[in-house]
Amino acid sequence: MYSYNEEYKISPHSYRELYHYCLRYPHEFKNKKEKDCELIEQTAMETDNALYKPLLYNVTSGVSYDQMKAMGIEIFCGKNQFYDKRQKFFYLLNKRKYE
Repeated sequence: MYSYNEEYKISPHSYRELYHYCLRYPHEFKNKKEKDCELIEQTAMETDNALYKPLLYNVTSGVSYDQMKAMGIEIFCGKNQFYDKRQKFFYLLNKRKYE
C-alpha cells in the first residue's frame, strides 16, 4: 500500500474528473486537440521530468505500475514513489486546469 501525501490532496470528485480527462488523451491526440494534450504532457513533465513517459502512460491509459513493469517499461523509482508522483501530477493538473 502506498502512502498518501496530504500536501497533494484534492477532492475525490476532482480526482475522478481529472482521471477521466486524462483517459481521453489518446482520443484528443488523434483529433489534434493540442491544448488538452499539452496541458497533460506539461503537467507530467513538471511533476517529474525523469518519470515523464511512464507517468504519462499511466495516467492516460490506466495501466498500473506493476503492469508497466511487466511490460518492460523502465520506471526509475519504486512503487510508492511512483504513486506519490502520480498524486502530485493530479494535484498540479487540478491547479493548472482550474486556476
